Amino acid sequence: MEYKETVKKVIAEVCRLLLGVVFIFSGTVKAVDPMGGAIKIGDYLTSFGLDKLQPFTVLISFNLSALEFMLGVCMLLGVYRRYTTFLTLLMMSFMTPLTLYLAIFNPVSDCGCFGDALVISNWQTFYKNVVLLAAAIYVFIHNQRLLQGYTYHVYWFVALWSYVFAIGFAYRNYNHLPILDFRPYKLGANIPALMSIPEGAPEDEYAYSFIYEKDGVQKEFSLENAPADDSTWTFVDSKTKLIKQGYVPPVTTFHIYNENDEFHMDCCISEDKGYHWGDPFQSFCAKRIRNPQVCNLNGTYFLHGRSGNVDASLPSNFVLYASKDGIHWDDGEFLRVTKPGEWGNAAYYSNNCVTGRFGGNRRIGKENS
Repeated sequence: MEYKETVKKVIAEVCRLLLGVVFIFSGTVKAVDPMGGAIKIGDYLTSFGLDKLQPFTVLISFNLSALEFMLGVCMLLGVYRRYTTFLTLLMMSFMTPLTLYLAIFNPVSDCGCFGDALVISNWQTFYKNVVLLAAAIYVFIHNQRLLQGYTYHVYWFVALWSYVFAIGFAYRNYNHLPILDFRPYKLGANIPALMSIPEGAPEDEYAYSFIYEKDGVQKEFSLENAPADDSTWTFVDSKTKLIKQGYVPPVTTFHIYNENDEFHMDCCISEDKGYHWGDPFQSFCAKRIRNPQVCNLNGTYFLHGRSGNVDASLPSNFVLYASKDGIHWDDGEFLRVTKPGEWGNAAYYSNNCVTGRFGGNRRIGKENS
């Protein structure tokens, strides 16, 4: 009988340590970058059609990190054992089926459980949560077997201190650079190197299918057996499905702009392909600029981006500027002008790289990037 009791107690303590360490780590790395957590929460809300809650993402991020940190501390120190184990079980009972949904349907590619400190796949997150859920069930059932680090009279202080500390730590990182920066844009990061794809890195794998029609009947074909040379079949549509994602560099885009002033673009110049940068300055853009992309073609700089997006009363435009020095830009040309209300007043954005510009009615040359 004593042996069984000892085994139960040991298992309960192991589960307690596991949950305490994981929750403290999770709460800490979320508090390190609360704005990143808010962005990730915003992705979740968008995926589930809860955009009305977007104004509260920062508030949710702060409190989620503080709650996880507090539960981890209370679990590790045996504070409020019944309540702590119940809240932990409640959280894991919610997170486990949620991550199963994410793993199956992949509405958000990265769950953000450990911020940028440890990025794991949705399936790995689900398996992790299954283990934590089992541990949470066990400690909830055997919560009275857990060791206590403090007397009951100071429980409130431990719980309150851990929550307030996590809120204060997150607030500090919200207003300043994180103390521990796990982001790809941290100080000292080589942006060109982080955006490059190593030679021999795995590429995206796609499956292509084509729909053809014959005698009023539509049929789907693979790339290999598509009747492209058979005139009796009429092409209807094509489908592309990502089978396996290839290598994705840590940094995929890098833009600098001032969201409150579309007439001036904050920028700086590098003379050695991005390894060293000059002092920041502002360039004037007569037709406004937002989400700028710059390239150099035959000694001429081209600047492409959106225009008039901050002020909803303005039409949504694409704009293209040219410059000889990349600092002083011409008056620019609108690539697309939409009337107010058309397409919901949205400016559709392109990741194309401009490779040429022609006058008159000739089209703008572009190359997909």
